[in-house]
Amino acid sequence: MRQGDFSITGVSRALDSVLSGSRADLIITLGLLASREACLRKHLPKPVIAAMILDHEHQQVPYANGTSGKHNLTYIEMPDTFREDLQTFSEITPFKELVMLGGRSLFAAIPDAENGRSVRVDYLESSMSFLEAAASVEQTLASIPSNTDAVYLLPIPEMSRQNHARLLKGLALKRLPVFSLMGPILV
Repeated sequence: MRQGDFSITGVSRALDSVLSGSRADLIITLGLLASREACLRKHLPKPVIAAMILDHEHQQVPYANGTSGKHNLTYIEMPDTFREDLQTFSEITPFKELVMLGGRSLFAAIPDAENGRSVRVDYLESSMSFLEAAASVEQTLASIPSNTDAVYLLPIPEMSRQNHARLLKGLALKRLPVFSLMGPILV
């Protein structure tokens, strides 16, 4: 098992190592960044399963007739789950301004999710803005726009468990409902 350092360079280095090594016959990427990086490779000498693609369009990964269309590449796409999550969250707690809060590596994996960018989501009848977690919990909490109604928590692998717990407590103190891509493990 190889692990990147939550950066494109680190993940790319780890992929290079397993793709060129003789110990693995099949590679399974587990993170959003690693999955996208594997999908963007021009040549894959070994079979790769990219296990975490949220949306092939937004992540700009190859797609042809329901497959990757690329030799040695299979990926697992979760857009229905992601969309269902957002719809369920909206039914539980109606909101007009949703913040998608995630880690630096997550935003590197989704080019359309620029820090601070806001988009209209018609099926939710809401606006959704992307916010990259800051260096500290306090900075992150302070950077959440005042008009935010709810937070959808994406992975923040760079954040320690202790700081993650502090972030959740801070969101609760702000009385912001939180829903998580990764389920109860993040909330």
